[in-house]
Amino acid sequence: MEKRKLKKYLVSVQVPEYSSQGLQETIARAKKIRFHPEKQRMTTLQFFRNQLYFIRKEFWGLKLLFTGLFLCLILSEPAEPDSWIWTFSAISGPMLCLANAKILCDIFQPGMLELQMTVKHSLRKILAFRLLLSGGLDFLTLACCAAIFTLGQGVYLRQTLLYTLVPYNLMCLGCLAILNRRTEENSMLYCMTWGAFLTFAAWLLKAGGFPIYTMEYRESWLLSGVLSALGVMWEIKKLLKFGGGNTDEIRVGTFV
Repeated sequence: MEKRKLKKYLVSVQVPEYSSQGLQETIARAKKIRFHPEKQRMTTLQFFRNQLYFIRKEFWGLKLLFTGLFLCLILSEPAEPDSWIWTFSAISGPMLCLANAKILCDIFQPGMLELQMTVKHSLRKILAFRLLLSGGLDFLTLACCAAIFTLGQGVYLRQTLLYTLVPYNLMCLGCLAILNRRTEENSMLYCMTWGAFLTFAAWLLKAGGFPIYTMEYRESWLLSGVLSALGVMWEIKKLLKFGGGNTDEIRVGTFV
């Protein structure tokens, strides 16, 4: 029935006669069109803004929760060398980094990795954005908390940052190493286990009476900080290298 209606309609359609003047007008109008594909490409700022919509609310909630708990703990008692306040400062870094591990592990879930490798934006760009976002937020958070702690307790800022950033770097190093091993669905579980190990180690050292937060161990903290930072940079390089780039990605409308 539909085919009959279509045939009847096509018979009734009147095809206009060929007009050389109409052809010339079409060509003239087509020449006036200026197509600039580079203007259709997504800018870096637009790419970052659009990627924010893919960050779950749990990420922001965990950041606020850990920051609030950290401030409450570090301002609850005097900052003596044998105080638990330094232990709380040390374990705050791994807890804060755990939220970052979640948004990175989401990419490596079964089925998601294959999907990420076929989308318009390369996996490397998405990984770089999430690393930049999480790392930047954590740096600002830890720096602000350390400044508040320094003003409230009257201790050196570099001392607070040292005891906070070194465990944070160790947590980041472990999580990145796990992601580079392609553990997929178990990656978040391994990251949580690594965070629990660091937390237990900090608690055990404090409970055992080891004076690791005194000046005589400052060089050890500095050495650990430098080595862990180098390890983080190495693991990030490996992760971004794995992300690569889409060999056949669409150039028009693609962030480059």
